[in-house]
Amino acid sequence: MNRVLLEVQRTPRDTLRICLGESRGQVYVDMRNWHLDESTGKPEATCKGLTVWSQQLADVIAALSVAAQHVALHGPR
Repeated sequence: MNRVLLEVQRTPRDTLRICLGESRGQVYVDMRNWHLDESTGKPEATCKGLTVWSQQLADVIAALSVAAQHVALHGPR
């Protein structure tokens, strides 16, 4: 299973892609930068990103929620 949940265009050639995947029975969320390969014209995953396993997901979401609240109150710095 590999399902794209979100794509966010960062630059004309770079996209942040958030995917739901599975490996050896473990579910994970992969957040990775994808770069458009100039020779093939196809997007390719880069090593810039992270994988969050299902047992870590709640803590990561909680931390991102705190970050979102901080940005909402104080703006980006």
